[in-house]
Amino acid sequence: MTSNNSTSLKPGRIQTIRPMLLVVLYSLGAVLLLGYLSFKWVYSHPSQVAIRIERSAEGAGASSVKVLGAAQEALAGVRADEVVIEAGEATLASLLGVHVGDVTINCQGTGGAGASTAGVQAGGIRGGTPVLVCSSSAEVAERGGKWNLAAAFDADRVRASAAADPFEILVRELDLGLSLENGWGRRVRLDDLELSGGGDGLQGRAAISKSADWDGGSFAINSPGPGEWTFSGFLQNIRNGESWSPLLPAAWAVLWDRLSLEGGLTLRIERFSRGSAGTDFSGSLQGAAVAFRLPVVGLPVTGMNGSAKLGNGSVSWGKLAGLDSPELVLLGQSGSLSGMMDGKGGSLQVALSEQAIVEGAAPGAPQTIRNLMAALRPTGRLSGLLDLSIVSVAEDAGVWKLLLSLDDLKLLGAPFIDPGKILLQLEGKKEGVPGGPVSGTLTIEDLAIRGLVSLAGSIDLNWGGDGLALEAGALAIRLAGAPETEPRGVLKGSLRTVSDGGGVEGDVDWTGIELRSGLLAAEEMSGQASIELATGVVLGESRLKKIRVPAGILGEKELVYETGVAEWSIDTDGIHLSMLELSGSLGAVRVTGTIGLDSRVDLVCVRVGEKEAAALTALPLKSNPADWVAASEGAYGASRLSGKLDAPLVRPVYRDDKVLKQEERNDSGGN
Repeated sequence: MTSNNSTSLKPGRIQTIRPMLLVVLYSLGAVLLLGYLSFKWVYSHPSQVAIRIERSAEGAGASSVKVLGAAQEALAGVRADEVVIEAGEATLASLLGVHVGDVTINCQGTGGAGASTAGVQAGGIRGGTPVLVCSSSAEVAERGGKWNLAAAFDADRVRASAAADPFEILVRELDLGLSLENGWGRRVRLDDLELSGGGDGLQGRAAISKSADWDGGSFAINSPGPGEWTFSGFLQNIRNGESWSPLLPAAWAVLWDRLSLEGGLTLRIERFSRGSAGTDFSGSLQGAAVAFRLPVVGLPVTGMNGSAKLGNGSVSWGKLAGLDSPELVLLGQSGSLSGMMDGKGGSLQVALSEQAIVEGAAPGAPQTIRNLMAALRPTGRLSGLLDLSIVSVAEDAGVWKLLLSLDDLKLLGAPFIDPGKILLQLEGKKEGVPGGPVSGTLTIEDLAIRGLVSLAGSIDLNWGGDGLALEAGALAIRLAGAPETEPRGVLKGSLRTVSDGGGVEGDVDWTGIELRSGLLAAEEMSGQASIELATGVVLGESRLKKIRVPAGILGEKELVYETGVAEWSIDTDGIHLSMLELSGSLGAVRVTGTIGLDSRVDLVCVRVGEKEAAALTALPLKSNPADWVAASEGAYGASRLSGKLDAPLVRPVYRDDKVLKQEERNDSGGN
């Protein structure tokens, strides 16, 4: 008999299991249905989504957040039509088209310039919770010495929340309003603003759109811990320079105001940081066709191209900054800048390389200088150095020195001046008031009047409210053909602006100057002259002592006279000798005529002996040779000088000469 040990499923047991399975299935379905309904009508309800977003933002450090038009997009994300962040009773920011979660969305219809950008992927910066904002606006303001950001966000809570739950925020565009308590304000548009936080701190970066004040830029900021942050960025082609001063720290504001920068400036901030070690700043300023005003001297600089190094409250140029010296234009001449300035003082140097003198009045120079330049119209070659020592930037006080070397100098307004060389040294001091004393030295190395008269020596210059004062303690005046002589004597004078015509006039006087020429020599000469640069005419008179006339001029032997007096003028034709009178124990001599700019002479001389001298010298200075001959009562000698100044031709003049208006020859007297 065969036995079967297998257990068979009996119909009664099946009937017991089936109801239990149905109960489980129905229960599971009910749970799923309730879960769905809960997600649909409770968890994903707009009000609940809004509450979760608000609580999440406030838990992360925001003081007050309101969410409008919230919705659950999927299991992975939520969105809100608008998120409003408040700072106290005012609105700090409005965020439009906010999406939380790693989703691809289309910002079309959210407003703003970025609305046309579709399919933007949020997140992906640092691996935290991604947040995308299609467009936004914010008003950041300073009130009562504090920023409204501090009222809207608790920095410590934001940092702690980010460390526990990293986040990533991408704002496609932000219309940012900035305003300071001093009244300064600007609107700035930021594109692709990225804000992120995590265990390593907070970070941000954005592109800065073009505006009326600049051509665009970018920035990046990193804050690894409380009270620590590092900023970098650039702004390209900054304009409206005078409007930026209120935004700068005090030390930088003083510098900015004194320089009055205008033109295309590109600011690069390489590092601006603050931490336990203090504040550190480094950057550069690139200029293109920049204009500014030199401190202390107040002279305008134009066309500057090059870079400056920015430090902690300082700006430096050239070798001191490890850079090439920027090129610029000062007083119409090209040069280069080097030196350093900070909020307290500094030193600057402007080097003018050898170059042709630019025609026209020097722009920005004092009125007297401009008038002088316009009247003289100098040409030639110029080189020089302007050295500024700035004692106080705030008071615009300091000292300055200017050295100019002028080679092959020619004055188109005074064509009788031959090309020559002079050195000009000026120095001045300013102590917080307009103007200031100016003094210097004009060293004449080689200057002549058409080969007729050469000048050598130095002239002291002093600038005051009345114009330019001249004084020379060692000056040599030498006529053509005379040997070299050491400078001696004293010259004083002044130049001043003519108020009604804008021209320049002046007066000079001199004493103790030695005069040498091929016609005569005087151990000591004094005199005075008036100058009218507008007409190019010089009117003067001279007094001479111990005069020597070389042999062959008035006689066969050298003649010596004790005193002399002369009236003369200089214009574009030459030196016009109205009258020269020499007198002494040998008698007297009178001379009249012209020494031309071509060094040719045309002089008439009348000489009398001791007995006739009194009658001759008693005549008016403006008398003529005929009067001189008449006063001599026939006892005279007359001659005429012609040819070149350094080798004149001498011939006798007789009574029948039209100059003397005499008919008979006279060989007596004075020869």
